[in-house]
This record gives sequence, structure tokens and C-alpha cells, in this order.
Amino acid sequence: MNEQKTLKKQATEGFVITLVGDSLYKVLGILTTVVVLAVLTPYEYGLWRLLQSVLSFMGIVALTGIAGVVVADIARELGRGQKSRAYAATWRVIMILVTASMAAAFSLVAIAPIVSVVSKIHLTLYLWILAVSLLFGGVTQVLQILFQARLEPRRALVLKNVANLSYLIAIVLCIPYLHLSVLGLVIAYTISTVIPIFIFLPYIIHELRVIAREREQNSYSLREVLIRRGGWALASDYVSILESSAWPWVVGYFLSIEQVAYAGLALVIVSQVYSLVPIQYVLRGILPRLMDNRKHLDEWIGRASRYSIWFHGLAALVVFSGFTAASLWFFPHYAIVIPLVTTLLIAAPFRAVSAIVVEWMYAMRNQRELFLSTSLPRIFWLVLLPFLVMHMGMTGFAIWYLGSSLSIIFARFFVSRKELSLPRKWQDYFFPDAVDWIYIKRSIVQGVRMVFERRRKTYRTLP
Repeated sequence: MNEQKTLKKQATEGFVITLVGDSLYKVLGILTTVVVLAVLTPYEYGLWRLLQSVLSFMGIVALTGIAGVVVADIARELGRGQKSRAYAATWRVIMILVTASMAAAFSLVAIAPIVSVVSKIHLTLYLWILAVSLLFGGVTQVLQILFQARLEPRRALVLKNVANLSYLIAIVLCIPYLHLSVLGLVIAYTISTVIPIFIFLPYIIHELRVIAREREQNSYSLREVLIRRGGWALASDYVSILESSAWPWVVGYFLSIEQVAYAGLALVIVSQVYSLVPIQYVLRGILPRLMDNRKHLDEWIGRASRYSIWFHGLAALVVFSGFTAASLWFFPHYAIVIPLVTTLLIAAPFRAVSAIVVEWMYAMRNQRELFLSTSLPRIFWLVLLPFLVMHMGMTGFAIWYLGSSLSIIFARFFVSRKELSLPRKWQDYFFPDAVDWIYIKRSIVQGVRMVFERRRKTYRTLP
């Protein structure tokens, strides 16, 4: 019982800290987006989206898909008190991801001229600069894995916010002042991946020494991670990377680079809704610790589904309203994206629950089911994308996104229906129960009490 209270406290604190930190992160992200959209033409922004798609494609080499598997493994060993085994898993993933990120960087340098020749766009210099970000990206991913598994949201948020702040400052210096356009954006992005690593360098050195000294050697199989369990995660990640890398080039080929900008901006706005709610971050470190207690696990899943819909709905309203106002005031040439964003947000409530299902699959080690339910629909709709865009334009793009998203969500529900205990009635996803009301009232009382205590302290300090 005490352990459950501790986990609830950790989850609540982690959610609040992450929500507050993410709010700062999002504010910086919004300012960055406003600056970029205000100073770049749709063609230039579309070109940046094409560069990002190439960078995303290199994630195949960088092995980014094993993160979820490793976080669950480390958290599980820590929950059992097996610190040396957790350190063994951490050491393995450090070796894997750092080596893979180096391979990805050198591969991007090699293929950059080929991309320029095939696309007939001069992208070589841009891609060579972006290759530096791949080198540091592996270290960043290792740090995020550590922070998630150890339930250390503060450090994770410092890492993210430092990166975002340095990105914003570098963009302001490189584009409006130095007038470097897309080149300035490339340089700013690369700088934002380098600076956080230097800030965390003392922490990295200390942790490496501790992990190397106290790990239980040969207790974490590389073959087990990459092939048996992690193989499904990697395969799923590869399909996701293929999708995110392919659609900009499909849209650019059949429509225009400007349409790539509009479609890419719509996806950025919609993705803000999902990233604004940090419920996945919390559950990834909590659910693996509840595998031996089915009753509490089911309670967490049901309640998390309801909370996820509430927060995603609120986030959708805030993000859509903010984007609509900003586009009309600061960059009216992007106001054409508003109807597309409205259409894509139809999937938000479904994705809110799907996010919980994904974390449950990670905790249960159901990587095969996660791959089948995610990747097969993606492959099917990706094959349809050229035909949809060619015959229906941006409407076809919207149909592709919604069709792919909803197919994935319902496929996840289908493959997990026998083991996963989700609320049966639709009302249970939207309306609070008695326990929720207790939490809500307690939060209000604590919030009011904190306000009065702060005011009382303020009055005492007045002369």
C-alpha cells in the first residue's frame, strides 16, 4: 500500500513538474515557430521540412526505436531493487546509441551529395551541417532514457528547455540579423543539439563512472534487446521513420514545396497537442512497476485514459486558438492552414486513449502486437498517399492522415482487447467518478491554501 502511495506521489509530482516544464518548453517552441514563420517564405519553410525528412530518415541508422523498450527494462529492474542490473541495461544502451549515432552522422555526410543530385536542389551543405546534430543526438537520447527510467522529470525538462532556448536565440541571430534564411535555421538547429550536452557534461561523466563501476556485467543481452524484443520496436520505428520521411517528398513531387510547408505546419500544430500532455512520460516509468499487481494496473489504465482525454481536449483547444490568432496577426500567408488543422484534430480524442495503450504494451513487452497494430496500417496508407494527393490534393493529404491515425488506433484496441482492461462505457472516458472528485477537490483546496500561504508570507515581509 505504501508503495502504491509512493508511486502515485511520484506520478503526480512527475506529471505536474513535466506539465509546468513542458509549458515553458512549449512557450519557447511557439516563439520559435512564430519567428520562423514570420521570416521564412512558404517555399523556404517547405525546403526546411524536406531537410528534416532526410534527417529523420537517418534515425533508421541511429536506432532511435529501442528507447521505449530500454526505459521499461531499466524501470522494471529499479522497481525490483536490482540496481546493478539496471546499470547493466543502461551501459548497453549507451554503447548502442552512441555508436549508432556516429554511424548515422557519417552516413548522412556520404549520401548528402546523392540527395542533391536526385532532388535537383542544392542541399549538400545543409545536410553536412545537420550531420553534427546526429552525433550529439545519441547522447541526448541516452540522457532522456535515464531521466524517464529514474523518474527525474526536472533534469529532462532542463535538457529540453536549454535546447529550445538555444535554438530560439540562434534562430534570431542567424535569420533576422545575419539573413541566412534556411542556412541559418540549419545552423541554429545544430547549435541547439550541442549546447545541452556541454551543460550536462559533468553529469554525464559522473554517471558513466558510476554505471561502469557498479553494473552487473553480461546481465543484459544485446541480442535480446535488438532482435527478440527490441527488434519489433526497431521495425515499428523504421516504418514510422519511413512514413515521416516519405510524405514530404510525395507532397512536394505531386503538388509543390509550398504545399509541403502547409502540410508540415499543420502536422507541427497537431503534434503540439499530443506533446503538451506528458502523460506518456509519467506512465513509462510507472506501469512496469505495477506488472505484479493487476488490480492496481487496471485502475491506473482506466483513470489515465480518462485524464488523457481531458488534458488532450484542453490542449487541443488552447493550441488551435493560439495558432489561429497568431496566423491571422503575425503570418497571414499561413492562415490557409487553419482548415487543415481543424480536420486533423478530429483524431485527438482517440489518440489520447491510444497513448495509454502504447505505454501498457511497452510495460507488457508486447512489442510484436505494437508493431503489427501500428506498422501495417501505416504501410497500407503510405502506399495510398501518392494516389490520394495526386487526385485530391491537400484533401487527399488530410484523408491519408486521418485514415492512418484512426486505423492504427483501432488496431491497437483490437490486438489488446483480451488482456487490457479499458472502461466499457463511453461515459467513463469523459465524466469523473467519485475518486476523481476527491482528487479534484483536494487539488483545489491545496491550491487555495498555497495562495493564501504565499500572501501571508508576503504581508509578513512588508515593512
